[in-house]
Amino acid sequence: MGIEKLFKKVENFFELDKDEQEKKQKKKEKLKQALQDKILSLKDKIQESDSKAKKKEHKKQIELMKDFLQELN
Repeated sequence: MGIEKLFKKVENFFELDKDEQEKKQKKKEKLKQALQDKILSLKDKIQESDSKAKKKEHKKQIELMKDFLQELN
């Protein structure tokens, strides 16, 4: 294999790696945004709810989602 062909293969490998990292980063950002949106939605549900049991359940869900969000950061 010629040196030029080898360099091309290496360059292609790193470009693919870069593309994969960008895709993963975009997915990560989408997941973060989805978690933040759901947290806000649940906070609204807590304020609207009359049931203490529902409020408690929503608060537990929010805490779990905050933990996930913290792990992503």
